Amino acid sequence: MVAKDFRLSSFFDSIYNASLPENRSSKYLDKLDKKLAVECYVICGNQNAKLTAFKKDISLFVDLMGVSTEAIDALSYAGITISRRHLDREKSAIADNHPHKVTSYLENKKNNAFVLNVDDYYNIHTKRTPDTCSTSSAAHITTLLLNGVDAMAIPRVTPNGISIHNPKLIDSDLICTFLDSYYIGRMAKTFNDQLHHEVSLDEKLENMTLHKYDDRIKE
Repeated sequence: MVAKDFRLSSFFDSIYNASLPENRSSKYLDKLDKKLAVECYVICGNQNAKLTAFKKDISLFVDLMGVSTEAIDALSYAGITISRRHLDREKSAIADNHPHKVTSYLENKKNNAFVLNVDDYYNIHTKRTPDTCSTSSAAHITTLLLNGVDAMAIPRVTPNGISIHNPKLIDSDLICTFLDSYYIGRMAKTFNDQLHHEVSLDEKLENMTLHKYDDRIKE
């Protein structure tokens, strides 16, 4: 950059000296160089690929923290983040690419064991939709976390070509049938739906009872 415009040399020296680099550790100076490089990219406002990726990361972070649309657009005008519309396109692209990433991961790890964690016992995202019976309804969320075990592939047969699985102890067909007919069906139901039968009849009647209170105000 200095070779293209010699005036940048004094500019870089000025901002570097303004950061007071004297008597600083090498670790601090290394971080300082990276920080100044980012600030120079922001000031220049060029279309450097690394700077664009940096802006995307900042935009995704502030959006995750709940920053409003107006605030993200304001940061975009300042050259710090990408616009909200651009951010929406990036989030859609990430969501569309997610199934392909999962498929690719499973294909690469198909000869390894997997650890699957299923969490379907929480209702956290609440939609505020008041009606005549309730003031809100909780959306059921199921989280699946799948991690491959980076170890030796699971042996399927012995050197003699005999399956290592004992049909009387581990039956893969029985396991698949049980998962499809029982567990997957239960996982499709919310935790509240699975336990609705545990609510007593008296409690249900109590919820349907209309109570009238004296609304007169006495001093």
